[in-house]
Amino acid sequence: MQAISGDVRCHELRVGTTLATNALLERKGARCALLVTQGWSDVLEIRYQNRPDIYSLSPHKTTPLYEEVSEATERIDSQGKILTPLDTEVVHAKLERWHKQGIKALAVSFLHSYRNPQHELAVEEIAQALGFTTIALSHQVSPRIRYIARTETTTIDASLTPRLQHYTQQLQEVVTADKLLLMQSWGGLRPAKDFRGNSALLSGPAGGVVGAAKICSAHGIKQAITFDMGGTSTDIALYDEDYRLRHEGSFQGFLLQTPRLAVHTIAAGGGSLLTFDGIRQLVGPESAGWCHFILPITFKSMTFCLYLNMQAVCHRTCNTMCNRICNRVCYRTCHR
Repeated sequence: MQAISGDVRCHELRVGTTLATNALLERKGARCALLVTQGWSDVLEIRYQNRPDIYSLSPHKTTPLYEEVSEATERIDSQGKILTPLDTEVVHAKLERWHKQGIKALAVSFLHSYRNPQHELAVEEIAQALGFTTIALSHQVSPRIRYIARTETTTIDASLTPRLQHYTQQLQEVVTADKLLLMQSWGGLRPAKDFRGNSALLSGPAGGVVGAAKICSAHGIKQAITFDMGGTSTDIALYDEDYRLRHEGSFQGFLLQTPRLAVHTIAAGGGSLLTFDGIRQLVGPESAGWCHFILPITFKSMTFCLYLNMQAVCHRTCNTMCNRICNRVCYRTCHR
């Protein structure tokens, strides 16, 4: 953004960004609070109680993104019938306390709200009156069954959307476009005003997969592996004559209930910082920034599209990686 000087005008601008991905990996989203149905405040602490690595002696537990969580006295059954009316006075008091603490993003997830969103909509009215700038309602973010995944997806949306809104505002200040479209995790485009955190986690990588698919199609290549290394993360995907989609699953330990391209993300990139915590060396997830170049490499029927983001200031690292990957050509590109 800072590299753009002066007014830039264009008819249509299409943008893919890793902002949401990096904010989630580095936990640099907005401060947010979560409001759930009474009795379910620990839903994202317990999750499904499964252990992906069952033999690990020190299993890693993903910490929820919210800063505050509380319960609302309300209950709707699986058919949409109201069993317990919403206590709006108690909700108002809780939201007012959060707002005074400086929390401006709110996630609301009630049981069976996809059947009857009346209570979530009532909370939205209260939050808007109090001045919350970002309000994510589960029946809008992910109107499906599976309460745990729906709640986590809604929390992700509330945490990341403020960062994305700030980004698009900055973009519109320096670029005048008749139409500004943002890449979604599933490979489609959406207007800037509708760009939300839950559907932007693979915005940047999705653009790479779509671009690789177009190149393969143009050259008659039916299968391809995409390798997208950024400053903070590395994304790998498979193209087999068509896109592969996931509608639900885990993303870096978080339960995500949003359609997205089948991209595997590793929380380490060309600019990942190497740190020492007094016991061991750690790589990432924080990044020092990046510069980039594009290098396509083909081998038989496989196409590897390498988008390598290197640290311009880390000459030794950059020098070594460039020489290993593609000899002197990359070295000269990186040190221009």
